[in-house]
Amino acid sequence: MVHHTVSLSEDTVNRSSQAPLIFFAIGIIGLGILALVFGDFAEVGQTVAAWVPSRTGLAYASGIVMLLGGFGLLRRRTSALSTAH
Repeated sequence: MVHHTVSLSEDTVNRSSQAPLIFFAIGIIGLGILALVFGDFAEVGQTVAAWVPSRTGLAYASGIVMLLGGFGLLRRRTSALSTAH
């Protein structure tokens, strides 16, 4: 019995997944900017309850994390670090 394996080169996989990754990174950067501008969470997904202590500080911190993660995805060197495999 002969087993044939098909392998894609790393370049082929990277090229085919590059456009969605770029759009995702731009979206994350946009959400980070919204969090920093308004000091609040974007109205997507689960929001943080108003009674949570330091809610505004948490919003700013999450905005910074989203900005850094988004820009990290756009850089080839840091892309692997940004995409927690």
